[in-house]
Amino acid sequence: MKRVLSKRKKDRAPSGRSHHKLVPAEAEKIEIVRLIFDLFVNSDYTLTGICNLLNAQKIGPPNRISAAWHTRMIRAVLCSWAYIGANEYCGCVKQSAFPPIIEKTIFFEAQAKMSRKQIEIQ
Repeated sequence: MKRVLSKRKKDRAPSGRSHHKLVPAEAEKIEIVRLIFDLFVNSDYTLTGICNLLNAQKIGPPNRISAAWHTRMIRAVLCSWAYIGANEYCGCVKQSAFPPIIEKTIFFEAQAKMSRKQIEIQ
């Protein structure tokens, strides 16, 4: 999902401030997200391993700030509720807000795996 500024007057917030809407990203970026989840959950890649693979294949990161992938970006992808169609705001999660990109089972497997790895590190 990507944020796009809404230019229509009826889509603006009641206060008159600008309003963004979420629209599906390009198919190429969706495939990168699916690849990241697949590598982490099914192929037992580490966050660093996924970064190295994406950088070696010259797959650009989602933002234009950085020239290469790093582990914080991978962790952000793996932790984002938007990929299962949910919206998280101030700790509350609304399910079925968007069309899902990733199955919920894969998303929650990634969460469990990250939790286990965090416990192993400590």
